[in-house]
Amino acid sequence: MERGRFIYGVVTVYNIIISIISIWFFGSFVLLQSEKLTLGFFIIFVLVTALFVIILLSNYLLLFSDNNRFVLLKINIWFAAAQILHFKMFGVVFDFNSGPEVLFFIIKKTGWNFGFSTEVWNSVVTVFYAKRIEGFAIYVNVVSTLLMFLYIYLLKKERLKISANYSK
Repeated sequence: MERGRFIYGVVTVYNIIISIISIWFFGSFVLLQSEKLTLGFFIIFVLVTALFVIILLSNYLLLFSDNNRFVLLKINIWFAAAQILHFKMFGVVFDFNSGPEVLFFIIKKTGWNFGFSTEVWNSVVTVFYAKRIEGFAIYVNVVSTLLMFLYIYLLKKERLKISANYSK
């Protein structure tokens, strides 16, 4: 089996599994907790569930179709890139992830803390502002970084394949 095809299989199956679990996780909030949710949270959960449906479909098409690979790969590159940085600074908190995490972090509150943490599974979408948040924290997700670079590798292989077909 060609190495590029193997990488296609691994990253797309991984993202299909992550998407199915995330659709179930976020979708269950919408369906089962709807009487407790405000309209704003309901809309957020519907949008996040729709995002994971798009990721599921894009990876399914990458696995089983040869059409529109550039667009599908770029969708997955942006999706992985959005999950790389998690930060808390100047009162703004951004945390978006679904799946396993290996995080390297730098935290400054009263002193400097450096380290790493792991989570077997984390599904979170957090974006908010609060004046009372002090200090800052930056987390880098190694799993999402690896996925993004694998998708970039696949995009470059796809470009080479197309340019080779045009030069014939």
